[in-house]
Amino acid sequence: MKKRLPLIIYIALLAGAFVFASFYGGALPYALLFFLLLYPVFALLHRVYTDLALRVFHELSKRRVEKYEEAEYRLVLENRGLFPIHGLKLSYEEDFCLLPKKEDCISLMPGQRLSFMLPLSCKYAGTYPIGLTSYSISDPFSLFVFRFRTPAEFRAIVRPRVTDVAEKELIAERERSKSGAKHPFLHESIAGTDLRAYQNGDSVRAIHWKNYARTGELMVRKPDEQELSGVHVFLDSLDPEDGDFDVPQRDLFLEYAVSLAHCFLKQGRSIDFCYPAGDLKRMMIASWKDFLSFTDQMPEELSHRRRPETAMKMKEMAGELSQRGEECLFLHESDFHKEVT
Repeated sequence: MKKRLPLIIYIALLAGAFVFASFYGGALPYALLFFLLLYPVFALLHRVYTDLALRVFHELSKRRVEKYEEAEYRLVLENRGLFPIHGLKLSYEEDFCLLPKKEDCISLMPGQRLSFMLPLSCKYAGTYPIGLTSYSISDPFSLFVFRFRTPAEFRAIVRPRVTDVAEKELIAERERSKSGAKHPFLHESIAGTDLRAYQNGDSVRAIHWKNYARTGELMVRKPDEQELSGVHVFLDSLDPEDGDFDVPQRDLFLEYAVSLAHCFLKQGRSIDFCYPAGDLKRMMIASWKDFLSFTDQMPEELSHRRRPETAMKMKEMAGELSQRGEECLFLHESDFHKEVT
């Protein structure tokens, strides 16, 4: 009811102006009537003026930040027109970042420029819009509310944190390998010597064909318990252009990949990452310098628009490496539906 009250008041004033002009005539009644009739036009002109006169600029004090690291967010608003802009309401991105202090409603006089320095911290790793997302204005009667998207959104590049999740998974892999259970995230195929009954989803390459010829039973080799060293990890990330893309899911995916690289490097082993960065990119992590470059570049590069043939190139490369006997693991972002524990 409160939202409709301004409209009810406007309609009542317009009806009163019609009655006033009909019964009394004269310049004043008709001037009031035409003003109310043309009020929507004035509101539309105000919207066009605001769009042309207002300039917005925003940035972070750092190009790349860490998760939950507080950085200064600078917001600049300028009225370059000849008329004031009142009641400018600002809307911020609050799903992906924390902005404890913010300016919600301001007014700008002609030629006035306002600059704000606000503390901001990002909740997730990856690349996504932060800060001011839109602003709106309304007429004095609040009949019309015009919302504008920020002309140039600012996308933060947030480095993923290193956690112990990958190290725990690699330790638990020893126990899983004894029973032939599949790794929940790292999808691999390592032929061993022990056998177990064939199950739906097992790789055809793992079938022990000699045993099948002798007994008629489909058996597969269990994965050997071995250290994963010098492996190639393929990051099968979701396309940011896809409607199913989810920022918290990307955060878990990035943290797992970075933690896996850190785990290998800490043990003095190299690891090769292959991932879509527009085209297919490979990055060997063999030193701490390589690791820092990986955590800096990979989150941003995964957000690039990828070429249609990139996914096929990734499969072909994995096939070539496997044929040479090299270990290939696939890390699928679609598997990260919830917090990894």
